[in-house]
Amino acid sequence: MEINIKLSKSEVIEYLNTEFSIQEEEYFDIIQNDIVNFLKSAGFQGAKYSDVSVIIN
Repeated sequence: MEINIKLSKSEVIEYLNTEFSIQEEEYFDIIQNDIVNFLKSAGFQGAKYSDVSVIIN
């Protein structure tokens, strides 16, 4: 399985939508973790972090 997610920085800010301060270095990990968890909850139990590529422009 290969998942490629491309987001602009403003889309990332909108997605995270938090009042807590998050470092830019953490954006990738947060989104990647959310995608893998979503896939697993949708029945894709074999989803791995290495399957998900997040590109932030």
